[in-house]
Amino acid sequence: MLEVQVEHFIDISEYMLRSREERREHLRLNEDCIEIGGDSRTCRNLVAHFLRTTVGDYRIYVCHACYNAKCSNPRHLYWGTPDDNVIDTKESGRWKSCYTRVVEKHGLENARFLQKKAASAGGRAGGGSNVLTPADLESWRLAINSVDIAKFGFVGKIAKKMDCSHTHVRRVLNKYFPDIQSFMRKTSSITDR
Repeated sequence: MLEVQVEHFIDISEYMLRSREERREHLRLNEDCIEIGGDSRTCRNLVAHFLRTTVGDYRIYVCHACYNAKCSNPRHLYWGTPDDNVIDTKESGRWKSCYTRVVEKHGLENARFLQKKAASAGGRAGGGSNVLTPADLESWRLAINSVDIAKFGFVGKIAKKMDCSHTHVRRVLNKYFPDIQSFMRKTSSITDR
């Protein structure tokens, strides 16, 4: 009878539980880079085959320990996280802040103008005028009336009903329902004593 030898591959989710150092043990950076072309899919399959793991999803990166994005040498590649990728970029000296990249692309004067323009937009950055329509106000009023505002946690309940953050609820209450906002301040000052 012919025996078939089945190779066992490590599941990528189990492999990623290892520390960064353990995931980099196989690296041999004294070897030359191999630039054969291809794209990230080629490297992903190469790393998976070399390390005998399954291929990871988009949240798992193929990191280049040699700092050469074109390298396909499996002894220079390892499975990593976005944080590992940033660490590699910082270690290589190629990391730059967002502001530095904007200055390089547009020049210092234009970068300052763009920064000032974005800051002056404030809440209008999304293109809206930050005014609720009567229909929106009515849905907010219904959500507010459906909870007991005298009880702790009512902001969270409203946030859940309106599918938004606590901060957004407080801003809407402050702007459109000042009577509820003043009630909140009175009750919080009583409980703080």
